[in-house]
Amino acid sequence: MEENDKKRIAITAGILAVIVLLAVIMITWGGSDRDTLGTQETSDETVMTTAQESANDAASEATSKEETGASQSASLSDKAGEERKAVAVTVATTASGAESSNASATAGTVVKYTDGYKFFKAKDATLKSDYSNVAYDSDVELETMLTYWSDANLPAVRDLVALPRYEAISATLAGTKDYYYYGARNALGQPEGKGVAVYANNQYYYGDFVAGKRQGKGEWLQRYPVYNNYVVIEHYYTGEWAADMPNGKGQDHYEYNENKMDDSHQYLLNAIGTFKDGYYDGEMYIMIEEENGSYTEWIGNCTEGTFEVLGDPDPSGGFPVLHAYEDKDHHIWLKEERNKDFKVDNLIVP
Repeated sequence: MEENDKKRIAITAGILAVIVLLAVIMITWGGSDRDTLGTQETSDETVMTTAQESANDAASEATSKEETGASQSASLSDKAGEERKAVAVTVATTASGAESSNASATAGTVVKYTDGYKFFKAKDATLKSDYSNVAYDSDVELETMLTYWSDANLPAVRDLVALPRYEAISATLAGTKDYYYYGARNALGQPEGKGVAVYANNQYYYGDFVAGKRQGKGEWLQRYPVYNNYVVIEHYYTGEWAADMPNGKGQDHYEYNENKMDDSHQYLLNAIGTFKDGYYDGEMYIMIEEENGSYTEWIGNCTEGTFEVLGDPDPSGGFPVLHAYEDKDHHIWLKEERNKDFKVDNLIVP
């Protein structure tokens, strides 16, 4: 073989060897790339799967929390409902029982019933037994009283009846239905027109008379002397009269010594409405003074001193007879034997 041919063969073989080497290198690098890419893809899938699982777990956890939260909320709601029910029971007990200790029981609730509260009944004012050392002129004293009362100066009238000489006049009438009178008279000499009268037990009247009887419009006052050491300070009625008795529209009023009040009674402060022979008769607005000096307002219908029953009795035998002024579901409860004789008490009627 010629030298030139040998050289061409050698060059060709070298070229082929380089080509083969490059091919091997390319194959090697391509496989490595494919393996790396595959690994990357696998890694990405793993990351995505893990992320998805985390997301799913998070969603699941959130759902679980929502369900737990909803369950807790429902539980709290139920608990709140139970608390509201407990409050409602308490309110119901307070509304119709705390003041009267007579409440309508709610299912599952034990309510103890007592004899209940009762309206306070005032006794008569009492005077001293001896005024022999007190000088007075009944006409002068009554004329002074008429002047003040006709001027609507009731504070001055109260001051007068606290004086020993006015007590002395009233004390002379003890145990009788007689009265001293000063004012206008008719042709027969009977009290008629405007006048004032003094009765026993420190009772006084100013207003209209007809044929010797209190009739028309008038005011009646019974004042309790300080030495009576009594819870009642004053009992006062103002309004319409007929046949010597409160008849028609009027107001029955008491004033109390708060230091002597207790929690076993309902202390009537005002009763405003209509009266029949001294008894509450018709719709009555009632204001009660509490031991702590606060006031509550009530409405009830009365027939000759007995309040209309507003519902069924409770287990203790008490009946709802008045409802709160602004809440018809809030009542004062009284037993039947106590639901009677609501009137202007202790009034002396000749």
